[in-house]
Amino acid sequence: MLLGIGDSVSGTFLMLYGTDAVGLSPAAAGTLLSAVSLGGMIASVVRGRWYDRAPSRLPAIVSVAGSVVGFALLTLATSSLVLLALAAVFLGASGATFPQLFTLARGHLDVAGQAERGTPALRSVWSAAWAIGPLIGGALLAWSGFTWLFVTAAATFALVAVAVWLLGPPPVGSAKKMEGRQRLPRRMVLAVIGFGLFHTAMFVGSVVLPLFVTREVDGSYGNVGLAFSVCAAVEVLAALALTFLPARWSRRRLIVLGMVLFTAHFVIIALAPNVLVVLLAQAVRGGAISLVLALGITYFQDLLPDQPGRATALLANSGAAGSLAAGIVGGSLAQAIGYRPAHLVCAAVSVVAAAVLARGLARPPDS
Repeated sequence: MLLGIGDSVSGTFLMLYGTDAVGLSPAAAGTLLSAVSLGGMIASVVRGRWYDRAPSRLPAIVSVAGSVVGFALLTLATSSLVLLALAAVFLGASGATFPQLFTLARGHLDVAGQAERGTPALRSVWSAAWAIGPLIGGALLAWSGFTWLFVTAAATFALVAVAVWLLGPPPVGSAKKMEGRQRLPRRMVLAVIGFGLFHTAMFVGSVVLPLFVTREVDGSYGNVGLAFSVCAAVEVLAALALTFLPARWSRRRLIVLGMVLFTAHFVIIALAPNVLVVLLAQAVRGGAISLVLALGITYFQDLLPDQPGRATALLANSGAAGSLAAGIVGGSLAQAIGYRPAHLVCAAVSVVAAAVLARGLARPPDS
């Protein structure tokens, strides 16, 4: 919960900080966000290998410490180059904290025999944090400006480090130390490709949706905020519902079902005559995202049971890679072919993602 609040309080307003407070152009500010994503991808890989070789709380604490330092120093940056360095080296570390927390959780949940139920429950907490974090950030920004916004973020990340320390070390026997470099099974490669395509469609859709609502169906800025809130609320409820799934139900096939629902939501939006239908589509989107991502964490970890750090980092980086392309691809699609066709392109990408993942499910478990 603390990590989600810290990420959403700060990350939601980084673009505005770059343009309004530092005076960067939109393109330069976008480069800043890309630097954060790239730094997070690199940090996730490094921390994942570290954990797999020597399972402990230290990789997570080092990752979150980078966020504390980065946000504490952010408002002292005097040039765009210094800001870029802070973004890539320190703020990017927060991208490694998310997979590290779920890696640590897997060890504790395995011992308790609750991995199937506990991981979706934790994912629901993350969604809940993102539902309230931007509201807190907006209030802080209106009250005291960017300085206290980032100080609050740094303090929140510091509390994450305290919580990780109090969690205790991974239970003995919950993870094996990785010996040498192991080749990824083909099923994992297909999973990474499938989830990467899913994330690309998800983030491109998020870029296009505000423009669609305000320009295509005559909605307001408030309608845009409501659409994202509906999605987040349904994500929370759906993730909690997943904790009650019978053990005999195939989690992998439910992930494919989630991708099919994700495709349907894009088609509904492309055909939507008004804002109400867009809001209903966002409810479908929330359920789909919850199925794919809440169950996806356990799915990736099951594919590499002896390397939970590497597995969770691969899932996180599939999302980071999708977000890197989203701004350019989403804006270009909307401009070139229009808002409704752009959503149909996202639907097509989702179909390919589902097909790739389904092919991976059809392969023998040891391949």
